[in-house]
Amino acid sequence: MFTIDASVWIAAFQPQDLHHAPSARWLEAILEKEATVHSPVIVILETACAIARLTRNATRGREAAKKLETFPNLRLEALSNTLLQESMKQGTSKMLRSADALYAATAYRTQSKLISWDNEHIQRANAQTPSDSLKQLARNLY
Repeated sequence: MFTIDASVWIAAFQPQDLHHAPSARWLEAILEKEATVHSPVIVILETACAIARLTRNATRGREAAKKLETFPNLRLEALSNTLLQESMKQGTSKMLRSADALYAATAYRTQSKLISWDNEHIQRANAQTPSDSLKQLARNLY
């Protein structure tokens, strides 16, 4: 199981993004393995707004949101009091930004590996990049 940060989705939806190819390959590999993936529900808002802002196109942002909402095996974690409390613990102990803490808390609560391009997630929350995760998937380490 994996928790996917918005940075991975954004890169996958943006062909000109530096991390597009490994993000898209990682998502394809996850689909092939039929792995369960998690994200806090805020991922839809973060991804849609980022895509709209980057492309200067509101429709592209909404299309990205629809793709997320229909992605197979994606479990969206509601912003419950329990998730918010765990996010506060994760964020304050690991010195994460508030939205980043939601992803770390989701990974913790679901006992899944956090996948992100965010350096703070990698350095402080034990996240892996899609590229590193692909290497492990190829070796069947999950």
